[in-house]
Amino acid sequence: MSRYMFLLFFLISIIKINAQVKPYSIVINEILSDPSPIVALPNCEFIELRNCTNEIINLNKWRISNGTTTATIAIDFFLKPDSLVILCAKSNVIFFNGNNNIIGLTSYPTLGNEEDIIILGNKNGETIHAVTYKKSWHDNAVKSEGGWSLEMSNPFRPCNINNWHSSKSLLGGTPGKENSIFKKESIEEKLQAIQCTAISQKEFTLKFNKSADSSSLSIASNYNIESTGQNPLKVSPIPPLFDQVKLIFKDGIEKEKVYQLNINNIKRCTSITVDTTSILTGIPIIPSKGELIINELLFNPAPYGADFLELNNNSHSIINARDIYIAGKNSAGQIGSQYRCSNEDMNIFPGKYLAITTDSSYIIKTWKNINSSAISEIKSMPFYPDNEGNAVLINKEGMLIDEFQYTDDMHYPLLINQEGVSLERIDPMLPTSLIENWHSASSTAGYATPTKENSQFRKSDSINKIIEIPQTDFSPNNDGINDLLTIAYKMSNPGNSISIYAFNFNGMMIRKIADNQLCGTSGTFIWNGLDQNKQRVASGIYLIFIEILDLRGKLMKFKKAIAVE
Repeated sequence: MSRYMFLLFFLISIIKINAQVKPYSIVINEILSDPSPIVALPNCEFIELRNCTNEIINLNKWRISNGTTTATIAIDFFLKPDSLVILCAKSNVIFFNGNNNIIGLTSYPTLGNEEDIIILGNKNGETIHAVTYKKSWHDNAVKSEGGWSLEMSNPFRPCNINNWHSSKSLLGGTPGKENSIFKKESIEEKLQAIQCTAISQKEFTLKFNKSADSSSLSIASNYNIESTGQNPLKVSPIPPLFDQVKLIFKDGIEKEKVYQLNINNIKRCTSITVDTTSILTGIPIIPSKGELIINELLFNPAPYGADFLELNNNSHSIINARDIYIAGKNSAGQIGSQYRCSNEDMNIFPGKYLAITTDSSYIIKTWKNINSSAISEIKSMPFYPDNEGNAVLINKEGMLIDEFQYTDDMHYPLLINQEGVSLERIDPMLPTSLIENWHSASSTAGYATPTKENSQFRKSDSINKIIEIPQTDFSPNNDGINDLLTIAYKMSNPGNSISIYAFNFNGMMIRKIADNQLCGTSGTFIWNGLDQNKQRVASGIYLIFIEILDLRGKLMKFKKAIAVE
């Protein structure tokens, strides 16, 4: 090779090394944020980077940050194509047994054990990759307690949602080596809008399920409010993850109305594929009593499980979970510590549900076909004892808007094991305090229905007659199908007393469903198919006998035959 050819080759190499680096060219590939208890890795934090390009990239003056502390690479380090490099504190380099692909950093950012953000930036200050990791990304409780790294399965699809898992290496991780869960071939997931919060009548924050291309996020014509046809005046993608964008419109939207925002032509983070999605939004209200209700409670979870409290938006408006708090009560009836239902803006639409828990992964793994976007994971919740307790709901103005005083006696009496079985509200229009309005979730639903309509749901329809028993039969076996008998009443005047009895075929009274009970102008009674001794009645024909006494002393009697299967 001539001297001139060599010089030309050298210059081309220098140009390639110093060429502008695109986002996701180098990715954060492995994270050890909690090295203790030690498995076999060094007792120190590290971050591993991977070059996903075909070019050599000089990392000199690149930066790694956790949003608070930033460390700068102060040396020339030429990361070859498809190669790895370990970043750690300068004092910890000696623990990696002379590995050549390692950079020791002064002011290495200390990583949080529970969750944190890691931002990788080039020498120009541009974000190349950012990750907000969580302890819950680990595959099991043992690995989440420390000593095991989180690895990316496909570094060429860095924005995929379920792309991070615990290392499968017996050492606890693979610093400087191919990830133990590496899988180059995987489907690139579709970009979807998952939340659009109205900050005001003109300003919105739109959140996606994963990071997207910042350039296409910036184009105003890609967003449109369907009913008004207007595009935003200003669009601002939010760094460093670029999974959110702020939208400002010229004309404001109306309060107490739901709108649809259409989003088009947004590129995925590492490809030219564009996605179309949509999301509902609107101005949220501060709910009063009856507008947001406690709908389901799991207070005695299975071993290694977690409690959850489910809310139901019983209003005609949007409610932001960030404006709502849950609490318990002590033995003196005093409200205890209050916990925000969501640390982020989270819309609950009319008629929809929100399940609140400290372990969303437990809910997702235990119950099938649930709405994972309707789960709010918070760090701490009120203590709900296994035998009895109180669940309290409070709005941001401090008003108590719902309270559920529960006991384990409210469960279906024939349950062999109450662990992992929730109590479900039957009718959202009946009072929370009505014991008969609660029942164990059905066995066919997996004994709970977080984020879904309750297995025991039954809403009172309008009643034209004084007494309405819509069923002719029911099967009280807790399978979620026709488990309860509903007896509804509607009267023209208040102050009536009602008695309801169940008789067997031989004329023997086997259950007092209501005994001379003062009632309002309308309501519902529920029979769960148990006798006075809380034993399930045998299959057969039973007579429901009802007496109503009004203030004038007039006595009305009703009866209906019911088949118990």
